[in-house]
Amino acid sequence: MGAEITRCHIYYYDAQGNRISSLDRSLFVYVLVPPLEDEGTEGVSWTVEIFSSEVQDYFSSHGITAGQVLLVFEGEDSAGHAVSYRTSVNISAAMPDTEVAVPEVSNSSSCQSCQ
Repeated sequence: MGAEITRCHIYYYDAQGNRISSLDRSLFVYVLVPPLEDEGTEGVSWTVEIFSSEVQDYFSSHGITAGQVLLVFEGEDSAGHAVSYRTSVNISAAMPDTEVAVPEVSNSSSCQSCQ
């Protein structure tokens, strides 16, 4: 079952797992994820800048050398059910150019008639 992703929430954590809520961001996006059962369908990728100069400045000024970013992609599947896909990425001040792809979408609908 495909999906339309319309929001991306980005949450930052330091190396000890403490959330840095002042860096949280929410983006309005539009990513169309085709149904996985369609033969020949290619995956979807979308690049999110997660280590912006603001994040880099915050890490530097607070002596943070590494942390983690949680990305939560939200939208609706083709049947109109809310979907949420999560992925996390370890980040380091030493390697700011990290790219993240939209997490792989699976048919995880809670609606039994849609499965």
